[in-house]
Amino acid sequence: MLRLPDHLVRIRDHADRAHAATVTRHAALRALTDQANSVPREVVSAVVGICHFARAWGVAPDGMLRGNGLIGDEDAARLEKWIWTISYALSMILDGDAAEAFSAYDDERLR
Repeated sequence: MLRLPDHLVRIRDHADRAHAATVTRHAALRALTDQANSVPREVVSAVVGICHFARAWGVAPDGMLRGNGLIGDEDAARLEKWIWTISYALSMILDGDAAEAFSAYDDERLR
């Protein structure tokens, strides 16, 4: 039986946890739609920080993950989609358009 090297197992497990975390973040963002007129600054800061550092570390060619060969092009593209979806949802929530906020996520999920 073929056994993956430990570092690849950790990356795969991390990707599984990252997807679960993304679903959790989407649930949290959905909860904010009821409070779109008064979203706490700390929440906005946290979501923007998540997007910024995920892009810097996981998507940028010289980021920690890609620069060290720990994430491939396919995973980086998937991560970029998640980041885009999260940041777009936050932007739409802040603009008061909760229906549009999750359209990209819902469209992707239904594929």
